[in-house]
Amino acid sequence: MQRLCHRLPDRLEWLRATVAEYIGEEIGHAQWILDDIAAAGGDPVAARDRPPLPATELMVAYAYDQVNRVNPVGLFGMAYVLEGTSVALAGRAADSLRRSLSLPKSAFRYLTSHGSLDQEHIQVLAGLLDRLADPADRSAVIHAASMFYRLCEWGGIDILINLAGVLDLRRFQDSDPANVSRLLAVNLEAPMLLTREVLPGMVQRGHGRIVNVGSMFGSIAFPLFASYSATKFALRGFSRALRRELVSYVQGRAGEMPQSRSRVGPAPGNSIP
Repeated sequence: MQRLCHRLPDRLEWLRATVAEYIGEEIGHAQWILDDIAAAGGDPVAARDRPPLPATELMVAYAYDQVNRVNPVGLFGMAYVLEGTSVALAGRAADSLRRSLSLPKSAFRYLTSHGSLDQEHIQVLAGLLDRLADPADRSAVIHAASMFYRLCEWGGIDILINLAGVLDLRRFQDSDPANVSRLLAVNLEAPMLLTREVLPGMVQRGHGRIVNVGSMFGSIAFPLFASYSATKFALRGFSRALRRELVSYVQGRAGEMPQSRSRVGPAPGNSIP
């Protein structure tokens, strides 16, 4: 993150304060995790001194390369992947592990706190990405996020949750074309491209979950929300079409798929998507 601050161009000077605040919030988290390991009866010194897993080394090396050689804002693709995963899984994972292993709550302070803390980070990240006006910067974030998902597939990506979104409230005739492009990029293009990146691994393994977070504005068109509703209607259509496509692929009988139902379930024993 400090290297990111150093590499930001002048046109993205406004990002430095946000990055500096993010760095400040992360200080001390490593010790927090070590304390949890100790509370669970583990050896925090051994955990601290153990070399990282190969997937972790690859992710860090790729992030450093993004900042130094490609586009520094690509690092926010990593933030999207890690923060989104934390929001989706941290709290439930902590509760499940604590009950199954009969461990004290003090052994899960980091996980239980970050489920809610990272929800705030996701909102900050969404606002930050909304301000990226250069298409090259937005593409760098999307590409980096997809690559981090691929690197995570070293152990297999089981779930993708597309929940970042931006909103625009105004008469459509007063809309800024650049803002319309941002809504399409964040609310529709990013979920589609990220899904495309993780889907082959899920199909190959025969299991996985893709969750596209929608809105009632994707079912009912409200005035003053034309651009936003368009992206959510499109995301809903993409999700339905992809679900039917995958169920057809798994079952091998596309002609039998119902056309009038709003929900189509996978074959018994199958978990795609």
